[in-house]
Amino acid sequence: MTRLTPVLFTVAAAVPVAADPDLSWDQLPPPVQLAIATNIPDPVHSGFGDVSAEGRAVYEAMHTFEGRRQSLEVAADGTVLKREQRVTAWEMPGDILLAIERTWPGAVLDEVEFNREGDRFSYEIEMTVGGVPREVEITTAGEVLVDRGGGGE
Repeated sequence: MTRLTPVLFTVAAAVPVAADPDLSWDQLPPPVQLAIATNIPDPVHSGFGDVSAEGRAVYEAMHTFEGRRQSLEVAADGTVLKREQRVTAWEMPGDILLAIERTWPGAVLDEVEFNREGDRFSYEIEMTVGGVPREVEITTAGEVLVDRGGGGE
């Protein structure tokens, strides 16, 4: 059995980021309101934005629940497209932590978000390796989907 020790990573303190809402609750289409109300406690006090892309209307609800920043992306028809939740490194599976340590020794994890997009689950990780910022996205199976930074973008 592999045992993790707290010396694998240094995790930077998470600083809450206030949402910069550009829409009010009343400006959201009714199907979007319903999807958000179904998935977010106290949705009226969230921040909302329009993150439309590629000709598709998409809305984002940003909120803090139990001290964690979370976001939900919803299509105009109410379909939930993506969920993100800030997590700590210690909440990630041990195999993923070990893979990060093997691939990027000495990495300092600055921010970790758990994402669900359809049936795909992944972690978006902002880290510093040797003083150089790097952003990676890793599936829960350990596959690196995105690796930006470190001079090899």
